[in-house]
Amino acid sequence: MDQWRAELIRKFNLDAWMDESVRVLASDDLRELKKSIAEAGMLVIDEAHHLSTDKDENGVSLFGLVSQYAPSVAAMLLLSATPALTDTQGFLKMLHLLDPVAFPLDDLDGFRRRIESRQLIAELVARLIPENALVMEDDLDRLVVAFKDDALLQSRVERLRPIVQQLPEEDDEEFVDALEAVRLHIAETYKLHRRILRNRRRSFPWATPKRSGLRRVAYACDLQRQRHVAIEELRLMLVNEAVNDSLDRFVLQHAIQPTREDSLEQVLRSQPGAMLEHLVQASRVDALSKQSRERETRLKALSNEILSQLQAVQVQVTVFCDRPQIADEVFESLQALLRNQVVRHRVRHRDEFDDLDPDRGRLESDDWRRFMREPEGCRVLVCDQTAEEGLNLHGGRKVVIHFDFPASPNRVEQRMGRFDRFGSGNAIESVAIVCSDDPDEMAWVDCLERGFEVFAQSVASLQYLVDEVMQSLPQQWMGLGTTAFVELEDALAGPDGRMSRERRRIDQQDTLDSLGAKSDDSYEELEAVDHDWGPWGRAFRELAEKTLLLGRVTLPWKGTLPSGEEVFRTRYSNGGAAPTLFPLSVFVTDFVGTLDTEAPGASSRNLLSYPYSLRRNTALSKDGQAKRVRPLRFGDPLVEALLSFCQTDDRGRVFAVWRHWPDYCAVDACGNDLFFRFDFLVEADLGEGDPTRGAAGITSDRALRRRVDGCFAPQFVTAWIGVDRRAVAQPPDHLTTAYRPKPAFTETGQDFNLNSGRWQQLSTREDVPWLQDWERVCQQASEDALAHVRDLGTVQDQIARATRLLNEQLQTRVAYLQNRIARLSSFARQAEEAELIAELDRHERLMIAVTRPRFHLDVVGAVFVSPHSFETE
Repeated sequence: MDQWRAELIRKFNLDAWMDESVRVLASDDLRELKKSIAEAGMLVIDEAHHLSTDKDENGVSLFGLVSQYAPSVAAMLLLSATPALTDTQGFLKMLHLLDPVAFPLDDLDGFRRRIESRQLIAELVARLIPENALVMEDDLDRLVVAFKDDALLQSRVERLRPIVQQLPEEDDEEFVDALEAVRLHIAETYKLHRRILRNRRRSFPWATPKRSGLRRVAYACDLQRQRHVAIEELRLMLVNEAVNDSLDRFVLQHAIQPTREDSLEQVLRSQPGAMLEHLVQASRVDALSKQSRERETRLKALSNEILSQLQAVQVQVTVFCDRPQIADEVFESLQALLRNQVVRHRVRHRDEFDDLDPDRGRLESDDWRRFMREPEGCRVLVCDQTAEEGLNLHGGRKVVIHFDFPASPNRVEQRMGRFDRFGSGNAIESVAIVCSDDPDEMAWVDCLERGFEVFAQSVASLQYLVDEVMQSLPQQWMGLGTTAFVELEDALAGPDGRMSRERRRIDQQDTLDSLGAKSDDSYEELEAVDHDWGPWGRAFRELAEKTLLLGRVTLPWKGTLPSGEEVFRTRYSNGGAAPTLFPLSVFVTDFVGTLDTEAPGASSRNLLSYPYSLRRNTALSKDGQAKRVRPLRFGDPLVEALLSFCQTDDRGRVFAVWRHWPDYCAVDACGNDLFFRFDFLVEADLGEGDPTRGAAGITSDRALRRRVDGCFAPQFVTAWIGVDRRAVAQPPDHLTTAYRPKPAFTETGQDFNLNSGRWQQLSTREDVPWLQDWERVCQQASEDALAHVRDLGTVQDQIARATRLLNEQLQTRVAYLQNRIARLSSFARQAEEAELIAELDRHERLMIAVTRPRFHLDVVGAVFVSPHSFETE
């Protein structure tokens, strides 16, 4: 929760809305969630693969609560980094929330069959690539047999087959087109749901730091060797006994964790039929554990390693321990050695605080945050299991030291996941403190490193496979001892091991789901615009400061900023030589979301905004976040307030100028010429949304707007119309030169803004005949401009392109829905038939929107061009 709140505030600047219209709730706080969800416009559920497992004390599950309210929530995002291929029931529940009719909970067997058929499809699609042209015909035969009821697929395969039989080159255009048609049809028809969006780390290798593997720091300990022998003897005593799985797991944990101190004897004593000789042997293990724990050999190995690491500049070390008691001991030992260079991460429960809000279950101590804020002064962080989730420790040069390991590779993955998160940073080095006299611990570390490969790459996507493997390990170890780790490592490792095979399965499924997504450079284009902050800054300054006369207060910055970049606040100027050009009441009403009441020097007489930067990287830097600097972008309250104000204020939307151009040769007999300038916003016309449809209807309209804008991007078009009612194809300089309020030299001329006084003078002059019937002249010019813009080649080309794209989308969508309908029955079939009708209706609406676009007149101006000065006349 703390991490989500911090990210929403830092990255999205939502601090003003936090706990008001934006709420972050714990997944087990069902009482608070029930109060909030009924009015939610958007619901985001993190770690959504756990939906079906969380229940409160009354047995009410998070899934039950969400499924009750999901139909009334306009937008819902389910986030999970865990592929759900293995947990079929959990996967079905997630899809049921997205589409309860198409994915009924009582059809688990049918859903499982669809998953299994997708695996066959994924394997075939993975082989249907141009490089496999020579052996592709066998795969086409398998497709024909497997999907004999899919007529459209059959026809596309038969179009491809004769091309394949001719053994085409990999880049043959006809071959590539026919192959892509088959692949896209499969992707659109057999994807589980169109609302599943997938991304994997390997798709963005630049986005996260790498893992550089594991290095062992080994130490010798004769007592630890004796402890291993004692545990091995206890294992042999119990191997033929009818012990339960929990006891197997408990003994295994002792075997691979030399730091365990909980009593084996007490656990055995609680087992029915426990034999005396077993209890005696368990008591011996407990005694050796206590002696081994009292020795400082392991702590000394850790201390020496940390001192060695800290010799390097800018290195920070995080020490992970399995349990809080061990972490406390490690912290106390290191604190005596390093003093305030080491901090401890702690999570405390409500019963440790008398004044803690009873609605919160736990409170995170702030001491450890020094580790992230002061990398030069705070070099070591000690953590226990509570730090394995919910922390961002990435960035810089980090070393992870595992003082001991849990009996769960997924927990080790969680540890590593704190460091190789999104962002920059060095490759993550892992160090294991191990006892060379303990074969079980050494074998377990080998298995983690070479079998699960958790220190070289993320295994987050393999969570269910790891759980499945670990389910049977305790029993196997009870039967085989250390050999069980060796056999598990052999089964997991290598290109044909279970880990690699599962990765290939996931990759094949991801390939199938991503086939329908066409290559799109929109993100790269958006990123390029975002990085090009110079023109954006000049445009903002021209509007906010030079035109509206908002003040600027430049803030000091200790770092180096690029030329032209500043961190600044805007200020309302109420008086003086240049007061802001709108009333204070308007500013307070429209710009209230921009005001930083805690800014130094801010008061009712000195209204200051939050600090802003034009570069996003400046705002996201450590100093920028500490100073609460906001990136100046659309969506920010300041930009949105300026946009709203400009849409309601008509100043500048209509203008008239007398342009004195000394060497100008007028065409009109009166000696002066008149030109009109019309600026149109051209966009697809979806009409007005139905206000009675509620939040879901509004969200649907917004989705249609995004969809149609993707085909028909809004554009601005300027039309110049002469008094002869003809469009000026290439406007000359005397029309496009910027406004010139004063002449630099007499011969360059000057522009005169035709305010009410000058307009009154103009209406009496004989050399400006158009004013005699001014309304009719303007109306004709407007009609001529609109006709000209409608016929522009750029507009017509955009209409044709949008029409083509929409028809291609419809063809794919209809084929997808028709094939799904053919495979479904009952309510699921009816739902898809209704969706097909709705899709045809949407297509018709979108086609009308792009073929009859909206031409919104944004700005209109009249420019009188004359060789004579207005004042001399």
